[in-house]
This record gives sequence, structure tokens and C-alpha cells, in this order.
Amino acid sequence: MIVDSESSTSDLLFEACDAGLALVDASGRVQRANEAFATLVQCPLSEICGLMVSELLPAGTVTGRDDPGILPAEWRKQLPTATVRFTSKKLPDGRTAVTALPHDAAESKTDETESLKESLSLAMQGGKLGVWTRDFQTGEVDWSPELEHIFGLKAHSFAKDEAAFFEFVHPDDHAKVSSVVEESLRTGNDYQVEFRIRRRDGSEGWMEGRGRTIKDADGKPRLMAGVGIDITDKKLAEQALANSEGRYRDLVDLLPAGICTCGADGLINFFNRRAVEIWGRTPAIPDPKERFCGSFELYTLDGQLIPPEENPVAVALRTGASFRNVEARVVRPDGTSVIAEVNIDPFRDESGHIIGAINVFLNVSERHSVSHELRTLNEAARVLGSTLDLPTIYDHLRDSVASVLDCDNMLVSSFDQQTEMVTCSYAWMDGSRTDASIYPPVKLAPEGRGMQSTVIRTGEPLLVDDAIEGRKKCVTSVIVDPDGTVREEQSDDQPATRSIVMVPVILDRTVIGVVQVMSYRFNAYTQAHVRLLQGMVQQMAVAVQNARLYQEAHLEIARRQKLEAELEQRVRDRTKELEAANRELEGFTYNVSHDLRAPLRAIISAAMILLEDHRDQVEPLARNELQRMATAASKMGRLIDDLLQYSRLGRTDVGLRKVDLTGLASETIDNIATRHARRMVAKIDPNMSILADPLLIKLALENLVDNSFKYGKGPSGNLWIGRVEGVEPETFYLRDDGIGFDPQYAHKIFQPFERLVLDSQYPGTGIGLANVKRIFERHGGKVSAESSPGNGATFFFTLS
Repeated sequence: MIVDSESSTSDLLFEACDAGLALVDASGRVQRANEAFATLVQCPLSEICGLMVSELLPAGTVTGRDDPGILPAEWRKQLPTATVRFTSKKLPDGRTAVTALPHDAAESKTDETESLKESLSLAMQGGKLGVWTRDFQTGEVDWSPELEHIFGLKAHSFAKDEAAFFEFVHPDDHAKVSSVVEESLRTGNDYQVEFRIRRRDGSEGWMEGRGRTIKDADGKPRLMAGVGIDITDKKLAEQALANSEGRYRDLVDLLPAGICTCGADGLINFFNRRAVEIWGRTPAIPDPKERFCGSFELYTLDGQLIPPEENPVAVALRTGASFRNVEARVVRPDGTSVIAEVNIDPFRDESGHIIGAINVFLNVSERHSVSHELRTLNEAARVLGSTLDLPTIYDHLRDSVASVLDCDNMLVSSFDQQTEMVTCSYAWMDGSRTDASIYPPVKLAPEGRGMQSTVIRTGEPLLVDDAIEGRKKCVTSVIVDPDGTVREEQSDDQPATRSIVMVPVILDRTVIGVVQVMSYRFNAYTQAHVRLLQGMVQQMAVAVQNARLYQEAHLEIARRQKLEAELEQRVRDRTKELEAANRELEGFTYNVSHDLRAPLRAIISAAMILLEDHRDQVEPLARNELQRMATAASKMGRLIDDLLQYSRLGRTDVGLRKVDLTGLASETIDNIATRHARRMVAKIDPNMSILADPLLIKLALENLVDNSFKYGKGPSGNLWIGRVEGVEPETFYLRDDGIGFDPQYAHKIFQPFERLVLDSQYPGTGIGLANVKRIFERHGGKVSAESSPGNGATFFFTLS
């Protein structure tokens, strides 16, 4: 293989060989020589290349020849130390290889060469490889004995042509082998190909072929050489491994849990079939978009989006933490979702570094669905059993159904066994309840006709995936006009019902009606939905049975409806009368304000004059009566003022503005303090602001603060005004440490004239807190109070 001068292996052999080696071109000039050759011909290696070989040979060796590049097969040259034996051999590329050995070492070198050949042959046999050459000048293909052995041939029995080689190539691989060989011949590039072979004994195997094309100066292929390696054992091992991996893949795909693994970068590198089912798509491997399952949106069960960096897989890779039984909602690319329970562990190498993670996850949607269905059925049973009113029962049923199924429309029909008539009892159409009486009663259809009639006859539910398949896509409705006329209406622009589920209403093994649930969406219902609806309808049947005891009272109900209409008219009439009375009351209030104040002031003035100017002339008993008269008149004046204020609060327009509640409370406390001898230490939360009518809120605070001063204990006390944290709507409080009140009377303190203390101890009119209640209600809020005797009182108030 010295011919292949570009081969690194040949270079090493050329330089390391103990024998002298040289290459001579066609013109007789030395192209290359090794150190041993330069020593034997006694010429420095640096000078030998480029010399004519005739200058290095004994005189007359090539003299007289026409072609100086043609050397004798063997000659000798006498050197001072020994006789050198030269041999030459013409190479296929036109060059001549020259070998030089000392004559006394020739025999031993021959033995060594034979030994090397034998060792090389054994090595090739052990490695199951052989070499071959193809000469394009002669057309011969030469195989080494080792290569013949691989194909099951005896040594030197190969037919030495290309056609004979292809007899051993599997027919299905002929085209592949021919293609790579032709490509090498065309481009001059090396080739490598694996193909199946058929040995002489009929057995099959695998071979790896490697070859190189050597071209002449004109660029035409002159020689192709290469090796054939028997890779049958390797292929069998690969097949065994593939079979093992296939069995492992089949086993993993049979697992009920989804399994996926990823590297330290978070990119998925393995997943099983169940994972694809749960994800709803097949992820790409590797793909940066799939990092931490990034192409699948993850949400917490309460609907919060989990960002990629908080994905459990990302956390496991970052921190080394494991996760057990963590539930999350996986939103698939098609918009559907499943609830997955994930279990994650990181992978570590021998040094403890995290190199990836495994995620084993289950689809627990059905478990959640069953739990939800049970809760739904329990709630439906509770609600349906809470009333005997049929429309209310049907409304509750519709609400329960809509919480778990698509419910664009719903009809409930009752069936009379004696008359075989089916009557619509309830209709929910396009988002609202519809008068069921517009749908006429129908006779039970003959056997095999009509979906509703089929359900009544069989007592079995019916599921329709596409209600308009094969029919004109329009909506047809049968309507009963008020005058009793029955007609059909068709509409092309209304949405058409696509999916229907019908469930019989069964009681005591008798069908007493049908519930129909409809959706505008194709294939909206499953058998699980049918089972759930059956459970709800069965619960409704019990409630309907109780309610049907009242069905005989339809005429009475109609009469009551008429009475109710008359009553509504009477209410409207009375409302007008009440409005007129209110107007009269407003006039009366004005008169009270105008006409009663003057006499009261006269009474008070007269009493005070008598007490002050004629005190000595009036007997003690009369003085007491005059004092009581003045006090009563003053109280009556205050009461009139409070009543007028209470009346006005019901009619006063509320002008909302931003109010500094903190500042207003402080100002109010200072003003109220000037009216009382009692002192209060106030603690007010900072930065409180509200949207309210400033005058009305000030009046409310004045009443509340005045109460705290009035109903205190001892000469001093404490007062707190602040905001209740963490509640909605925004709530404020006013708390004191006064005498308090019995909590069983808390509902009375905001009613006019209701007082829980004696006037002699705590004077008042009983209108102040009623005004407070009205003020907060005018703002869309409310006020309440909490207390116990001797422990002060707390008033809570809100605004809209």
C-alpha cells in the first residue's frame, strides 16, 4: 500500500522501515527516499530527492536504455562495508519502488517480511477485515484472502471482476453501494458505506466498505483501493440494543403515568406516549421553546399562571429540591386543559452536580371531575329539595346543569301516561327563561319516531353529537300565539343546536318526563356528562313529585295571577297615594318647623321670666312646675329640630367629594369637646380619606362623637377612630370606653325614639343614631354597633 502516499499510515511505515525505500518517477528521478536508503547509497537524505536514479546505481546499470525510468528487477552495488542488494517494482501509477538491503541481511529480512505478512494476515483475520484493489487499466478486482474468507470463499478463488462482487451484495443494497462508488469515482473523495452481504453458503451479514479513488494526471480514475470490514456482530448487537430499547419504550409507554426527562438546561430529551396524551401534543427534541415544558402553559388550581422560572422542573434543576404530588393545570395548545399531579427528582452525576431531572406525572382531571361532580350532585340535592315551586326547581336544575355542562338551551317536559301527551313545563332559551306555554303539547310519537318519544318509551338517555348533520342548517320553532294559533317559525340567522343530551325523568320506575340540554357547539357532551345529568334529574324527579301535588291547582294559580295583577295595580295606586301623602307630610313638616317653634319659644321665655324676674313671688312647687315646663318645651324644640333633620336627610341630594376623614374627625372631636365637661383622649388613624358628602359625614361624626362624650364613665375617657384592615368593602370604626349597652338591643339603637337609658340620666331625643343610619345608607353604605355593658361601644360604618 506504499502507492497511497497520502496515507498517514503509509508515511509512518515508509519512515520507520529498516530497509532502504525510494520512489522513482517515470523519468528516472528520485521523488522520495527514507533515511535507510540514503545511508545505503551514501548520499545525504536532504540531497537525494531530485537526483536521477542512474547517479546512485552502479555504472552501466541503465546505460543504453531508451527509458531511464525503467530499472532492472534486481542489482547489487558494492559498498566498503557490504554489498547492497537493490530490487525494483513498477507501481500502477507509473512510479517505481526501489528497495535496498545489505546482501548479508537479505535472507533475514525476507524471513522478517514473511513473518510480518503472516502477522498482518492474522491481525486482519482477527479484525474481520480484508483489503481490495480495482485496476481500471486491466479491469481486474483483487481481493485479499481475508476478504475472501469474509464472503465464505476459498483463498484466491474470487473471480476478480466487479460483477462477481455484486453477486455477494444484498439486492436491496445494490443501488446504495453503486451510488457511493460512482460518487467517489466522479469526485475523487473517499467513501464509506454499510451494506448487507450474502455469503457463498447463503447466510447474510453486514459489511462496512471504505474506499479511495486514485486518478492519473489527466484526472481519470486509475486505481481504487479499500478495505471491507465484517460488521455483522456490531449490527446484531445494535439490533439487540434497539430491540431492548424498543421493549423498554413499549414498557414505558404502557405506564399510566406520563414520564419525561430533561438535561441541566431544561430541554426535554425523553418522553413517553402517556406524556404526549396529557400534553395534547408531541414536543420537539431538542427545542428551546420546550424548556421546562415552556410550550405548555401551567396554572395553579386557583387560576394563577406559573412563570417559567417557577416551574417545578426549573426549581428542581436550580435548587436540587424534589416535588411530590404537586398539582397544576396544564393548558394544551388546543385550549383544553388537564390537571396533572407531578413528581419531580433531579439527576446528579458522581460529583453531585445536577445534570437533569425526571418528571413523573398523572392526569388527575377525572379524580377532580368526580370530586366536583359529587359536590355538584350534593349541592343540587340540597337546592332542589329546598322548594316545592316547580319553576324554582327547574331554575335550580338549570343552574346546576350549567355549572358543569354547556347549556345554551334547556327544556323540561312532563309526560301524562293516560293521555300520552308531552307538555313543555320549562324552557330556558338563549340565556333566559322563556314562557313554556308557547310550545304546544304533542302526542307521544309512534315507536321508532321522535327523539323525545324514544327516550320516554325506552327510559334510556339519548346523546346526539350533531343535531343538524344531513339537515338544513336553520332553526325551526313551533309557537302558540296568544289566540291559540299554532305555527312554525324558521330562522337562518339564529344559532342552530348542534349537540343534545336527553335524560328521562323517572319516578317509581315510571317515566314522568324528559329533560333536554342543548348546545350550539358540536360534540359538546360525553357519556360522563350523561351520567352526571342523570344524577341531577333523578334528584329533581323527587322534588317534582312533591311539587306535582300542586299541579291540579293550575286554574287557581291563573286566578291568583290575575289577583296578583290587580294587587300590583292597587300597589301602584297606593304608591301614588303615598307619594301624595309624602308631599303633604313635607308641607306639614314645614308648618311644624314654622308654626310650632314660635309657641315653644314663647312658653320657654315666659317660664324663664317667671323663674328669673318673679322667683321670690312664686311658690317652690310652682317654680318646679315652671322649670319642668321650660325643660319639656326645650326638649320638644330639640325633638322638632331632630325630626326635621331626619326628614330632610331622606330627601337631601348627596354630593360626593373627597373628604379628609382624619382631619374631619379631629376637628369634630375638638368642637364637641367644648360642649362637655368630660375630657376625651382621642387616637385617630392617619391618612384616612373617603368619597362622601362633607356636610352629611360631618353630621354623622358629630352624632357618634357626641354619644361617646355623653355616655362616658367618669370625668375622662378614650376614643379611637380608624380603618379596619384587610376587609372589603372599606370599613371604618369609632370605639369608646363608655358605659356600653346590652348587645341584644343593638338592632334598636338606630331606630327613631328608641333609647336604652333614662332621660333623667342621659338626656336626648333618640333621633341622633337614626340620622347616622340614614346618612350612611344615603351613601350606599351601612352602620352597625357592637358592645357589652360597661365595656364601651364600637360603631362600624361603610360607604359605597
